[in-house]
Amino acid sequence: MKPDPDNAPELDWTPAKAAFAGSLASYFRRDADVPAAVARRMQETADALNELVGEECPERTGRLKRSRFTRATGPGEHDVGVSAPYGADVELGTSKRAADPFLRRALARLPGRVRRIWGGR
Repeated sequence: MKPDPDNAPELDWTPAKAAFAGSLASYFRRDADVPAAVARRMQETADALNELVGEECPERTGRLKRSRFTRATGPGEHDVGVSAPYGADVELGTSKRAADPFLRRALARLPGRVRRIWGGR
C-alpha cells in the first residue's frame, strides 16, 4: 500500500510544548538547572523518536535509514532527523515522486512511547 500524503497525520505540537514548557518553567530558573533525571528522559525521548524514524523510514538502498541522527542542542534539547540530502524530498515529495511522510508517521507514534518514558499510562 502506497502512502497517501493527503492523509498524513497533521501534528500540532504547540499546545503540548507550551504546557510542558509552562510546567517546567515553574520548577527551573534557567536551562542549566535541568536536573539529570529530566535530561536523561529527554535523551530517551529523542532516542525513541530516532528508533521510530528508523522503523518508518522507506528502505530502498538503506542510506536514508543509516543517515538518522540524534544531536543534543542544549540541556534537555535534542534534534532528531536524517542527514541524507534527499530526506526532505522523500518526506515531502517532488514533482516526480509522491511524498512518503516517514518523519510525520514516526511523530504520530511518539506519544505512546513518551508516556512510557515519563511514567504515564
